Amino acid sequence: MAYKDVFNKEAAVLCNRQCWDEGYKCYNTCHDKKNKKSLFKYFDGLVEKHCKLLLVRVDLSYLPGRDPRIERFTQDIKRMIKRVQDRDTIFKHQVGYAYRLEQGGESSGYHCHLLVIYNGSLRYGDSYLGMRIGEIWKEKITGDDGLFFNCNQSDYRQYHQQKDQWGLGLLERSDLAKR
Repeated sequence: MAYKDVFNKEAAVLCNRQCWDEGYKCYNTCHDKKNKKSLFKYFDGLVEKHCKLLLVRVDLSYLPGRDPRIERFTQDIKRMIKRVQDRDTIFKHQVGYAYRLEQGGESSGYHCHLLVIYNGSLRYGDSYLGMRIGEIWKEKITGDDGLFFNCNQSDYRQYHQQKDQWGLGLLERSDLAKR
């Protein structure tokens, strides 16, 4: 599976401070083809700039019965994204990120699929990074109301690698098949 398929399957949203400044508009544009095209261009730029990228995905949600109202969800996501943007602690050496906000599905509440892209020449241990990102969400952002799923954990990785559906972890610029 190509790394771009991660974006295709998730219809990920390229987000930046401008997206948040526009408020709820970000929620309504997640399926926009223009947004997806912009995301591919963004990702291609990262691949061209860095010889190695480390892709870490964490799904962020809330414990059953602790689902917040939209205002709290928005506040929590803004706080999380600010930490990513500020490159503090575990986000040191991140070179990009993307996320998708959703409501419903298996969790039936508000949730976020967060992809953090690190300079793969400077960072390693994608499963560890995913765990730490999730712990920040759970403990620091939501005050233990949060729940997370580390998509880079080994059993999840092995399952998807066997089905040739793996699109996370280390990506080297020279590996054209994965791009």
